[in-house]
Amino acid sequence: MKKIIKTFILLFAFVGVFTFLFGCDQAATNDNQKKLEAPEDVNLTFVDDNYYLSCSLVENADTYVVYIYNSTKNVTVKHFNINPEEAENGKRIIQSSGLWYVTVKAVDSTKEYADSEESEYVELSIEKPNSGTTPVDNPDENVYSINYVLNGGAFSGEVKYSYTEGTNYILPTPVKSGAAFIGWYLDAYFVNEIKAINENNKEDLNVFAKWEFKDTDNTYTGYYAEASNLKGSQLKASLRKIISRNVSSTTYEQLKTYLQYTDQDPKNSKNVILIFSKGSVKGAWDGGNTWNREHMWPQSLSWFKTSGAGSDVHHIRPVDPTVNSTYHNNRKYGNVPSGTVGKFNNIEVCRYSSNYFEPQDSAKGDTARIIFYLLTRYSESDSYSVTAVAQSMSLLLEWHNLDPVDDFEIRRNERSFEKQGNRNPFIDHPEFANFIWG
Repeated sequence: MKKIIKTFILLFAFVGVFTFLFGCDQAATNDNQKKLEAPEDVNLTFVDDNYYLSCSLVENADTYVVYIYNSTKNVTVKHFNINPEEAENGKRIIQSSGLWYVTVKAVDSTKEYADSEESEYVELSIEKPNSGTTPVDNPDENVYSINYVLNGGAFSGEVKYSYTEGTNYILPTPVKSGAAFIGWYLDAYFVNEIKAINENNKEDLNVFAKWEFKDTDNTYTGYYAEASNLKGSQLKASLRKIISRNVSSTTYEQLKTYLQYTDQDPKNSKNVILIFSKGSVKGAWDGGNTWNREHMWPQSLSWFKTSGAGSDVHHIRPVDPTVNSTYHNNRKYGNVPSGTVGKFNNIEVCRYSSNYFEPQDSAKGDTARIIFYLLTRYSESDSYSVTAVAQSMSLLLEWHNLDPVDDFEIRRNERSFEKQGNRNPFIDHPEFANFIWG
C-alpha cells in the first residue's frame, strides 16, 4: 500500500514540474505575444449613391475584419474580410436602410501577432438603398453585394450591384470585343454556373465572366497582314516585329513641338488636348508651365528614362502640371472609388490614393491602349509584370472595353505615324488586346 501511495506522490510531483516548466512557458508566450494596433482613420465615404469603407493600414496586418452592428451596438448583423488594398482604397458597403455602426479589426493570418482590438464605432446611416437596388422598406431585410469579375468585359447598361434576400434577378450580359460571353460562374475555374439570383441565395456573391473567342475571320491586309489568324503570344510577337520596323527615333526635346501636332485640338489649331483632364490649353511650349510631357508609364516604375520608350510619341502625352505632379505622379493605375478627388478647372477628372491613380472614364481606354502598345513594342517590358504599372491586366482590358477608340485617338495615331513611322495597333484594331490578353 505504501508503495502505491509513494508512486502516486511521485506521479503528481512529475506532472507539477512538467506543468511549471512547459505550461508556464506557454502562458508566458501568449502573454508576451505582440498585439496589432487597432485600425485608425476609419472612414465611410458616400460616392455615387454608394458607401465605401476605408481605414489606415496597420503594420504586420494582412487582413481586416469589418463588423456591422445594429443601432444599439449589441448585435453583429454582418462581418466580412477585406484585404489591405481594399482597406486603403475603399470597399463598397452593401447594407439595407437604417442606422448601423461599423468597426474594423486588424488580423495577422500567420498568427505571429495577436488580433487587434476593434476600432472605434463609425456611424452608418442609410436612408435609401444603394444604387441599382430595389428599395428596402424593412431595415431587417438582408441586402447582399454582387461583385462582377468581368475578365476584360464591360457592361453597356445599368446593372445591380446588390440584391435583397428572397428576390429574383437575372444576371446581366456583358460585352467584350472579339469574344462571346459564355456565362457567369461562382468560381474562377468556371465549374459552378449561375444564371440568376433567387430565394436560395443568401450571401455576398462573386461571379466570374467566362468568354470564348469568336470564330471570326481575323485576316488583315496591308500594315497588319503578317498578324492574320494569330492570337496570344504569337500575335504579340508578330505585332512587335511590325511596329518596330522603319521607326524614326524621336527625342524628348522634339516632343515639345511634335505633341503640338499630334495632340492638336481639332477645334482650335493653337491648342492641345490634355490627357486625363481632356482640357484644351495653349499649345506653344512655355517651359512646362501650361503642359508637361507625361510618361503614361511612370519612369520610376519602368526600364526607360527620356529615350527609347521614354521619348516614344505614342507613349508621351501633354498633361496638366498639377494632374501630373500631384494626382498621377508615380502612382500605378487602378480603380479608386473612394480616393481623393483631383480637379481641373473645378471639374473632377480623376481620383487617387497613396498607391493608385484612376483617370476619368473618357481617358481610361486611351491609358490602357498606351500600356498595351508599350508591352508590345518594347522587349524590355517582358521583364515587367503588368502589375508594375496597374492593378491587373483585367483592369486594363476593362478600361479598354469601357472607353472605346474615338476620333481623336484615330487622328493622333495617324499623326504619330507621320512623325515616327509606326502605329499603335490597339487603336487600329481594338480586338488585338483581347486576342492577346483576354
